[in-house]
This record gives sequence, structure tokens and C-alpha cells, in this order.
Amino acid sequence: MTDSPFRGVIPPVVIPLTEKRQLDLEALERSINRMIDAGVDGLFFLGSSGEVAFLTDAQRYHVLQEAIAMVHGRVPVLTGIIDMETMRVVDQAKRATGYGVDALVATAPFYALGGPKEVERHFRAIREHTDLPLFAYDLPACVHTKLDPTMLVRLGEDGVLQGVKDSSGDDVSFRWLCLQNEDAGHPLQVLTGHEVVVDGATWVVPTARFRVWRTSIRQATWSSGAPRKPATGSACARSRITSHASCTSRAR
Repeated sequence: MTDSPFRGVIPPVVIPLTEKRQLDLEALERSINRMIDAGVDGLFFLGSSGEVAFLTDAQRYHVLQEAIAMVHGRVPVLTGIIDMETMRVVDQAKRATGYGVDALVATAPFYALGGPKEVERHFRAIREHTDLPLFAYDLPACVHTKLDPTMLVRLGEDGVLQGVKDSSGDDVSFRWLCLQNEDAGHPLQVLTGHEVVVDGATWVVPTARFRVWRTSIRQATWSSGAPRKPATGSACARSRITSHASCTSRAR
């Protein structure tokens, strides 16, 4: 996936609300511009930091409409299509596509909990209704399902998924995904959930330090195949870092 536009630092965007819980457009635009000026490689809207679980559908679509206009094609835009069950997620995907987003991010269903077969079918059903790149969001703390890494590999090989946003806290599966042979099968990009690639605190890092930090981050891809030793390079690229501050200190 060397030609993918999704690489480097893609922070989730915190959605500012007024006291009346209306979208604060001025604050949102300042935040977006600050991150883009600092050199981010993309923006992720309507994730956990983006209030996705607390917004009505109308508010979600308002966020996307304004965000797409504010970003104005300067960086790729990913958006969460997180909902309770498959057809509701498919509906979110169709609506998000209409606003011109560049990629979709979906969790497993989280109301009627199924087994591994049902979760796999969920992602395959989403793929049947969209041509956009699709990232699986591994977030067991909130959706009560840990995504099986072997299933993710299989879905990658079949072209269902183009990447994974890992917020599971499972170092073993995360490292296994990152260490797979990226030259075999169908490689997928792995975004860490709270660390260096997607980090809710990224936007507060001073611009000069952020640019130094950014140069140390190597794109993490994985596919099926035998595990191999990590490539030489940044410690942040080779292992899971527990905070953005740790990565910054190693990059200096």
C-alpha cells in the first residue's frame, strides 16, 4: 500500500461545542488550521475524541459538512461511521461518502454482540456498500469485542479492509500485525489508537518539535506471512509507545 494517502500523523479532531451543545464553528476551524499548519498528514473526525457517541445523526452530518469545507482538500479526511449494528453503519457510510470524505472507520457492532463470524460478516457487508478505503477500529473497551488479528489479515487479503486503527491496548496483537511481512499478501496500514500516529494530544505539541517528531515516524504496514524482525529506524515505529511525550523525547 505504498501509494496510500494515509500515512504519518493523523490526529483525531476534538469537536468543540458551545454551552448549548451546538457546534462551535470558529473553534473548530482554528483547531483544524492549527493542525494542518503544524504538518499533520490527515485528520480523523467523529472518533471517540470527536464526540461520535454523543452526537445525533444530524449533528454528525453537520460536523462532516463543515469539516470538509474547512479542510478544503488540504489533507485526507477519515471519518468514523460508528453505530450499533451493521445496516445503521452502512447508512452512516453512505451519508459520509456524500460529503466527500476520503476513508471510513468502523468498529464491530456493539449492541447485539455476535461471534467472530458475525463480526467478519459485518465488515464484509460494509464493503459491499462502499468503494472508499475502510479501516477497522479495534476498540474493545467501548464495543466489548476484540478484533481477531487473523481475521483482519484475511479481510485485508480479500480487499475488504485497507487498514486498522488499534485502540485495543493489546501489545501482543498490535506488534504481531506490525511485524508481518509487508511484501506478502495484501498489506494494511496500522494506526495506533492513542500513541504516535493517531493521538488526541497531537495538536498541542509545539510546531517545531512536532515537525522533528513527525520525521521519526515510519509507516507501519502488515499483511499475511511469517513474522520478521522489525526494520531498523525509529523506536516509535518499532514498538508501541504509551504516550506522545515518550515518542517526542525519543525523536529529539
